[in-house]
Amino acid sequence: MTSSNSFLLLLKCRFSLLFTVFLAFVSVNQAATFKIDDHIISPNAGTVTVPIKVSDFTKIGAMQFTLSWDPAVLKYKSVGDFEHSILTSELFFFGETHFNTQAKYLDNGKLPVLYEQLFSSDVNLVDGGVICSVTFNLLGDNGSSTTISFSDEPTPSKLASFAGGTPEFISKNGKVTIFEDNTAPVITLKGDATETHEAGTAYTDAGAEVTDNFDTTVTVVTSGTVDVSKLGTYVITYTASDASGNATAPVTRTVLVKDTIPPVITLKGIATVTHEAGTTYTDAGATVTDNFDTTVTVATSGTVDVSKLGTYVITYTASDASGNATAPVTRTVLVKDTIPPVITLKGIATVTHEAGTTYTDAGATVTDNFDTTLTVATSGTVDVTKLGTYVITYTASDASDNAAAPVTRSVLVKDTIAPVITLSGNAAVTHEAGTTYTDAGATVTDNDGSVKVTTSGSLDVKTPGSYTLTYTATDSAGNEAIPLSRTVNVVDTTGPVITLIGERTVYHTPGIIYSDAGATVTDNVDETVTITTSGTVDADATGSYTLTYSATDKAGNASSISREVIIRPKARVNPQSTSGEAGSEVVVPFTIKGFNGISGLQFTLAWDPKVMSLVQELVGNQSLPKVTQVATVPMSGLEFPLIMPNNFSVIEPGKVTFLWDEALQPGIGRTLEDGSALFALHFKLVGEPFSSSTLALVNDPTPFKVVTASGDAIHATSDAGLVQVLDGTPPVLTLIGDANVQHALGTTYEDAGASANDGVDGVVEVTTTGVVDVNTMGSYILTYNAADSAGNAATPVIRTVNVVDLTPPVITLNGKATVQHALGTTYEDAGASANDGVDGEVEITTSGVVDVNKQGTYFLTYSAIDSADNTSSMTREVIIIQVVSVNPQSASGAVGSEVMVPFAVKGFNAISGIQFTLEWDPQVMTLVQEVVGDQSLPKVTQSPMITLNGSDSPLILPNNFSVMGPGKVTFLWDEALKPSTGRTLGENSTLFALHFKLVGVPGSSSTIVISNNPTLYKIEPASAKDIHEAASSGTVEILKTIVISGRVTLFGLGQTPVPGATVQIDVDNESHDMSTGEDGYYQTTLTPGETYALSAALKTDVTPNQGVDVRDIIQLRKHILNREKLSSAMAWLAADTNLDNSIDVLDIVAIRKVILNRTSFYATDANGEAKDMFRFTRLNFKDVDPLLSFTELPEALSINYQSVSGNLSDVDFGAVKLGDANGDWTPPAGGGNTLNAMAGRIPQTQGDATIDFGSTWSDENGNVYVAIRASASQALMGLEMGLSWDARVLELEEMSSKVLSNFIPGVHSFEGSGNVRLAWDDTTLTGTILEENEPVMIYRFRRVGEGSTGLFLEQALLAGEDGLLGRMRSTSIYLGSGNRSRAGLSGAIKSIEHRNSQIELWMDTRGAPAWQLESSSRLNPGEWLPLEVLDGGQAWQQLVIPHDGKMQFLRLIPVTGAEQ
Repeated sequence: MTSSNSFLLLLKCRFSLLFTVFLAFVSVNQAATFKIDDHIISPNAGTVTVPIKVSDFTKIGAMQFTLSWDPAVLKYKSVGDFEHSILTSELFFFGETHFNTQAKYLDNGKLPVLYEQLFSSDVNLVDGGVICSVTFNLLGDNGSSTTISFSDEPTPSKLASFAGGTPEFISKNGKVTIFEDNTAPVITLKGDATETHEAGTAYTDAGAEVTDNFDTTVTVVTSGTVDVSKLGTYVITYTASDASGNATAPVTRTVLVKDTIPPVITLKGIATVTHEAGTTYTDAGATVTDNFDTTVTVATSGTVDVSKLGTYVITYTASDASGNATAPVTRTVLVKDTIPPVITLKGIATVTHEAGTTYTDAGATVTDNFDTTLTVATSGTVDVTKLGTYVITYTASDASDNAAAPVTRSVLVKDTIAPVITLSGNAAVTHEAGTTYTDAGATVTDNDGSVKVTTSGSLDVKTPGSYTLTYTATDSAGNEAIPLSRTVNVVDTTGPVITLIGERTVYHTPGIIYSDAGATVTDNVDETVTITTSGTVDADATGSYTLTYSATDKAGNASSISREVIIRPKARVNPQSTSGEAGSEVVVPFTIKGFNGISGLQFTLAWDPKVMSLVQELVGNQSLPKVTQVATVPMSGLEFPLIMPNNFSVIEPGKVTFLWDEALQPGIGRTLEDGSALFALHFKLVGEPFSSSTLALVNDPTPFKVVTASGDAIHATSDAGLVQVLDGTPPVLTLIGDANVQHALGTTYEDAGASANDGVDGVVEVTTTGVVDVNTMGSYILTYNAADSAGNAATPVIRTVNVVDLTPPVITLNGKATVQHALGTTYEDAGASANDGVDGEVEITTSGVVDVNKQGTYFLTYSAIDSADNTSSMTREVIIIQVVSVNPQSASGAVGSEVMVPFAVKGFNAISGIQFTLEWDPQVMTLVQEVVGDQSLPKVTQSPMITLNGSDSPLILPNNFSVMGPGKVTFLWDEALKPSTGRTLGENSTLFALHFKLVGVPGSSSTIVISNNPTLYKIEPASAKDIHEAASSGTVEILKTIVISGRVTLFGLGQTPVPGATVQIDVDNESHDMSTGEDGYYQTTLTPGETYALSAALKTDVTPNQGVDVRDIIQLRKHILNREKLSSAMAWLAADTNLDNSIDVLDIVAIRKVILNRTSFYATDANGEAKDMFRFTRLNFKDVDPLLSFTELPEALSINYQSVSGNLSDVDFGAVKLGDANGDWTPPAGGGNTLNAMAGRIPQTQGDATIDFGSTWSDENGNVYVAIRASASQALMGLEMGLSWDARVLELEEMSSKVLSNFIPGVHSFEGSGNVRLAWDDTTLTGTILEENEPVMIYRFRRVGEGSTGLFLEQALLAGEDGLLGRMRSTSIYLGSGNRSRAGLSGAIKSIEHRNSQIELWMDTRGAPAWQLESSSRLNPGEWLPLEVLDGGQAWQQLVIPHDGKMQFLRLIPVTGAEQ
């Protein structure tokens, strides 16, 4: 579960309460204000960011609006500022996905916004808070402006509150103005306008500041320099210009460069000098520098007397050319005596003195360069009682306290007495030969504590004899001790050591000569000792035999050891060697030998996993080795495999263990023929060609062991097998270029060749055979061959080269390529000729026809082919001039009614003028006229519209007619706007329509014809060419009766008829009712009237949630966000579930409540009664602009007619099912009851997506988990499903999903007793990609009762971007008392179809031998009634049972077989 879902689960109870409150819809009088401030921006700024602020934003759960602006002034760039502090804790997940940034809206200055709180809770924001900011690019000119407003197009401004009611949306629009700046910036100096600056020092200008009435980043430009190396007056000038080019007046600063600094004297050397008395003093002097002058001299005064100790002062002064004098600088000279005296030793510097004797020091003398009476001071003592080195130090100082360097003498007190050695242990020792000798050593004592004993001499422990070790010692003074010695006598008393060759216990196969491995012997002294073997082995008789090995060394020491030889059978298991090509599967048999009376076998099998991998198969829910060629055993007259896959256990890649025991006859064991296969394993060769792997029986982790029926472990051996990967794949030859080549005769042929590639050798050489003679026409074969280093030959490829004549003949038309021909006259074609460079004149073939009696463009094609089959062709265009006709149409109507007669035209292309006379019978009908100005002119309608003086105007006007008398008018029209090009109208389009009132008797009629009296019938083309005028006559009939007919169909993907609908027809306020038939049609014959009104209604038991699912929610969300508008007006009516003539978030909430069964209606009337589920409209309302759905034809419950001129046919109604916005619902067969809504046939699932039960498991706390898994080829955008169970066995604790983004239990689901319904859609409209069979939902149950229960997954639907991904009617699993479910769909009712009084079932009964079918009116454990017992084992089993109207639920439970 994601962290967000974890948090949402904690709020489950809160959400349920909020939804309950939301259902109340208590009216709340509130309003929130959305405000945009005015902004004035420079055109150079490029962009402007406009925050949207809110106030009184209290208890708001959803909002939608559209921002509008002038796209000529601003262009949308981005939206941001969602991280504002007022939003992070209130508007969860509000971001850019809630803004529709499609170009079709942004380019027109529109930005639709839709936001819905996912938590179904209202939001309170602080006044003045910014909910987001919109950034625009500036497009307008200087001085342009636009108002950024909250408009209702395309998304109306609305707010919704989950506390109830519809808060008022108050908007305060803002204005963005772009203007030009004409005011220059203002410069202000920093510092004084006149400055004095010291010459020679770096000049840093204080600069100037600039301010501007608009720009904030104006830069000051500085000109002019100051030369600090030259005295003088300098001027600095400051200027600036703003972004609009407004320049300031220059501002200046005067800088006076002067020299006011005196020179600087620097001493050479230090300021205080100590000088040795009596030596010559030389003064170091001083130097002078000046910031301007370079030739200043230092003056020196003062002297030093070196013959007298004391302090002397030297003074230095200087002045520059500007008269700046330095302050005096002095040096102090101290005349002193600083040389120390010198001390000289009497005697040597290092003295050796014998310890314990008196020491007398020789002393030292001292001399000085100045003082003559100095004394030496001595420090340090010598302790003659202790060995060591002692230092005597001599020092002296003169009158000036100059100390002489100290002088020292070292006195070494030493020891000259030798050390004393004492032996540790005896002086004579006896040691066993052949063992390590460790000497006891000796100790030494001396007045020098660091003396050590040195041992000399050696002994050979392998050779008996007498050896001497000598001990000596010398102290640090070189005093040597008296040496001591020890005698070591080496003797041999240890016997030889005998070691068996091979095992101490040997198992040997009877009947085979036994050859003993023998033993070896070693001795601690003797190199060669002889072994004597005693005892015998009878290899023909089973039993235990003892062989004894004895040996005696030269010293008479004797030893012995025994081996037990057991004669018993031996068993062998040998994996066989094999080979195969890389990627192939090989079979490795395991043969046996000595498999007699065997009751148990175990071993570990190992190989190289880089060369081959074990082939495994799914056995139950385990992946086990593929085992074939298994030895079989008879049982109950059948043969059963001795070895099964579960005898193996895969330990790791390259290793399996094997364990088998004889279960059928353990006391006898199993005996198999020598050399037969016990079993065979399958391996896939994954290594490179020529690689190999041994296949060996090893002892880790399971040792190789064979056990007989008597329980004895017998000798088991095995020879390793070898599996080799061969290169058996030949190279692949690929032609370069085409396999068939057409080559021009006489030209050089360069073959493209072929390439060969081998999986091992890579690119392989290709050999080509065959030649091409380019000078002789014919077909030539080139063959390409290749072979790899392993000798695998590629399949040869060939190329056919056809040397041919490729130049076609040349055709020349006789006459023009385009010919115009008069309609209805004979056409004679001029033809064409053809000539070929090889064959000369070639025959011409002509194809195509010209229909001179039908207007149009025709093409005649001339073709020629030479002897080499080269073809060429050329066409001629023949245009037949069209006939132009004006045809009055027929009409009919009742007496007194007004009929309209359209005049249709044909061939009306580039016509510039038309005239004719129109005649009819005035006793049957009279021309309807209208007053135009002061004239009474014919009523003219349906004329094409043209643009005249910037406005639309009909092409034909009433004044184009002149009334000549009853039954006759003349007509004259010419193209005044574009006489040179004329006017073109579509074929059979209406030029105009005249209106007539029917005044004759019922059944009478009149023809209406075009004549030539008094005005000739003439049509003039703009081209002034001849044209043929034609006309037909129309008939106007006065009806005796009128037939009204139509059909009622369901809005959706097809024309599904709606039977049983009531159609009411009011003729002159007289009502006539009829019902639609099974095909949805109705028809009646009535006496004609003046007015007609038709309406439709339907009463049905269809429930609101039928035909409504999450796909409809996705459609509404796309529509409100203007990402994808509902495509038809009928869809708009279906989406308006609450019948408030708008589509908004309230409709999304209403649909979700219905899907989740929270409510059983969409809207109620004034009495609180649920409104009907259907709306009816004229079927052709589907063609109405959807934007006018709620204005042009809001409900269309009544279709009205006046002055009907004929039978009313195709008066079709569309039935709109509320909530079915995508129109995918079809009414169920048999009348639409609840069971029928689940109707379905094989296959049970629809679409390329799947959904079904996944794994079931339980934890240590007894919780039961049930996973629902799904897969789809497209991103999942919506999911709907229901789950039901026995409430007395299980109780739902939690439901969670890691796949469904922002899934909130209690919002996207509704839980009842023993059932839960889910309806989720992705509010981001981005979709979720499903991995194959990935769990989309996990339910956690707590057991509340004993026993078993079925879980029923019903009406599951997966929706994607383009609609339905997949649908599953129903499936089930059976959960036993051990929390284990049956695999797959075993025991599932796959589909249910209700047909009148019976139910047709399709079931999967493969999970058990027999099943009990039970029914119930509700999901209570005690209310299931048995219906029928079914035989199991069928994937699709059909059953038809009667339906009594009370049956609502069906289930299958197993009645035989162990629970799965």
